[in-house]
Amino acid sequence: MIKNKIVVTIKPKNGSEIAAVLTFFEKSPPLMSEDGEF
Repeated sequence: MIKNKIVVTIKPKNGSEIAAVLTFFEKSPPLMSEDGEF
């Protein structure tokens, strides 16, 4: 199974750092459903 990781780092003007890690597994159901949980 191939696992792809996408790391996104956002730095707002307030100086704080927000890091969002999105992990996608090939041939598997999406982890983020309509629930909107990120």
